[in-house]
Amino acid sequence: MANATHPLPKRSRISSPRSPSTRYWVQTSYENDVTSRSRWGLAASGQVGLPREVAHAPTCLSRRREGKTGRSALAITVPIGQSVRFMQVRKLRADEVSLVAAIDRSEHVEVEYRVIDGQLQQVPAVITDVPAWEPTGSGPHTVAAEIEFCRSAVMRGGVLLGAFDAERTVGLAIVHPSFERLLAWLAFLHVSRSYRRKGAAQALWDAAVDISTAGGAESIYVSATPTESAVGFYLRQGCRLAQPVHPDLFAAEPDDIHLTCSIR
Repeated sequence: MANATHPLPKRSRISSPRSPSTRYWVQTSYENDVTSRSRWGLAASGQVGLPREVAHAPTCLSRRREGKTGRSALAITVPIGQSVRFMQVRKLRADEVSLVAAIDRSEHVEVEYRVIDGQLQQVPAVITDVPAWEPTGSGPHTVAAEIEFCRSAVMRGGVLLGAFDAERTVGLAIVHPSFERLLAWLAFLHVSRSYRRKGAAQALWDAAVDISTAGGAESIYVSATPTESAVGFYLRQGCRLAQPVHPDLFAAEPDDIHLTCSIR
């Protein structure tokens, strides 16, 4: 059960992809006491591994040493007229929750989900243009409120993950791998508007699942913002309506779509 000394605040979680303009490859690398991961994945399709044209063409892929550090770096030659960029997902320190301020959660929404008679149903959106978090103040939907929620989630055992395009923060996630016995909780997952459908959300989800399974969880609980994009993303991961809902998480976010996903 959730720690009663840290009440669960209301918040929104938007993970809505839009059409990509650049081909991205995502490197996921993190480690904890029981997990170490380094892999590449094709952003748009979720394919894991290096690109076929890169992995199998010596003229495209090479390893080189960087300066005096001797670190191994991946060098990729891209054919003229094509563009490949790289994002990285990595585990963050607890004090880096302030990176929430860099996320643009804004979104245009036309369709949302509701649970009607125990079934997911699509309905016209009540709010069609979701704004960015307010940069000032401390009320609902402000940057300060989101940072405080994230800080609280990490204090209770959540793992903070970040997705980066070079030094730019493009997405964040928090997963509590042992929220309850055999149950993990995805407390937070947001990707900035201009980086949706480019692999960041998928990579953050995959990292959260890896960490949860390594921590002994057999399923993961998500309370998703009811937009078509957010719920659709989680359904594609294999999530289904939570039956029953978690009483504390549902009480905190009764307007969300509560889902669970088997990860074993």
